[in-house]
Amino acid sequence: MSVEHRRSHIHNHLNIGATITDAVTTFTGSFPFLLLHMLWFGAWIGFRIEPFPYGLLTMIVSLEAIFLSTLVMMSQNRQATKDRVRDDTEAFEVDQLVKNQEELKQINLQQLSILKEQEVMRRQQGELIVKVDTLMTLVETRQVKIDKYLDFVDEQKVARKKS
Repeated sequence: MSVEHRRSHIHNHLNIGATITDAVTTFTGSFPFLLLHMLWFGAWIGFRIEPFPYGLLTMIVSLEAIFLSTLVMMSQNRQATKDRVRDDTEAFEVDQLVKNQEELKQINLQQLSILKEQEVMRRQQGELIVKVDTLMTLVETRQVKIDKYLDFVDEQKVARKKS
């Protein structure tokens, strides 16, 4: 499972209002929004839609500021919620990594123990091979003596029959 898929719940919008809020705050925090307002204020003043001190324009801008500040706060609250969810997700992932690391450490310790036991077994096996070789040499030496003795006995029997 990819990281993006596991974390997709962080960025999912819960309702249409959240989607609209994010879209509006994304636009209002952009250069085109600033340019649009510069053109709008310039046209309002340039075409003399109302006389100075621009009461209607002031009211419209004030209402816009109220709505935009509310939307920005809503978006920031949602971002804070996303951050908490992301933190929880990352904390869970870090905990899993620590647990996995501990499991791997235990497996490595078991492997080291097995390797030590294998080394002891190899050493014992080497000692046994030396003992078996020694015994085989001893058996071969005795077999040669036995063969010589049997040859001697056979020669004695042959010599007794001749006499």
